Amino acid sequence: MLSVATAFSAAAHAQTPVPVAVASARMATIAEEVALQGSLVAQRTSRLSTETDGLVEEILVDDGDVIEQGDVLVRLDARLAAIERNAADARVDEARARHGEALRRHEELARLRQTNHVAQTSVAAAKAQVDVDGALLKQTQANLERSREILSQHTVRAPFAAVVRRKLVEQGEWVESSTALLELVDIEVLRLEVPVPQAYFSAVDERTQVSIRMDAMPEQLFEAQVTRKIPIGDAASRTFRVRIDVPNQARTLAPGMSARVVLKLAPADNRPVLMLPRDAVVRKPDGSVSVWVIETEDGVTKAVPRAIAIGRAYRDQIEVINGGLLPGDKVVVRGNEILRAGQSVSVAADDSATL
Repeated sequence: MLSVATAFSAAAHAQTPVPVAVASARMATIAEEVALQGSLVAQRTSRLSTETDGLVEEILVDDGDVIEQGDVLVRLDARLAAIERNAADARVDEARARHGEALRRHEELARLRQTNHVAQTSVAAAKAQVDVDGALLKQTQANLERSREILSQHTVRAPFAAVVRRKLVEQGEWVESSTALLELVDIEVLRLEVPVPQAYFSAVDERTQVSIRMDAMPEQLFEAQVTRKIPIGDAASRTFRVRIDVPNQARTLAPGMSARVVLKLAPADNRPVLMLPRDAVVRKPDGSVSVWVIETEDGVTKAVPRAIAIGRAYRDQIEVINGGLLPGDKVVVRGNEILRAGQSVSVAADDSATL
């Protein structure tokens, strides 16, 4: 009697559907992902100099300061330049007065000439004086512009938004036009340089998509694309460089930071292939692989094993290159480790929408 009850219980258990999660086989294009390491470098570094010689009167920044384009950074002693500017301004006023008087005299002689009260040569001489004084006025105005420019050169401004890497002079020093005052680093856009193995040289171009995680902030993912490929290899490492511009308006990144980079390389033929979730693949000790396919017959949902051959992997997906699967076939992705051929199942979840 006990054996009968045991057999009945086992039969009942065999008929209980096993809950499983499934996903659909689908056609997709594989993008090979190549994981590499890179470092951030500055796109622009400038050793800022003055355009004129002079004594450093004031330095308005220090190492590490963030500056904007046009900010005043250094002032040189400009007293002599200001005196020269004022003198040039006075010479312009004098030349303008002389030119005005020459014009007035020429106009007066021209009216008298109409009544033959003066000789034509006098009118011509007056006109020549107008021309001479006019040329002198232009010359003094040019000298004034030059003196103004020299005065402005005693104030050194930031040529672009940057960070002051190093202050190279101090207040009271005499500097010449060739003397570097400050070293500036542009961090608005940083450049990520990545050495890429030569095997991927032909697959990388300016359209290659890139995912970036900085080691200093691994929780943040940056999406970008290759900006430039340098077609000159390193003979020692058999690599070539690619550059990726990384916007940094928030200034959370800095030159010298290391990064983990994933290049997404499209296949040469760009042909869609049949893909499955990795969790659907069951590997056997003899090296063969199979999947459990969901089939419904006479209202009963069952799991049927099917041998397949697999190819390339992409993230949590894997390529099916043989096995008779079709796009849309449902395969078990959770619960497949306890299944038996022909066992009835109940679909607890369909993960197709999340793929």
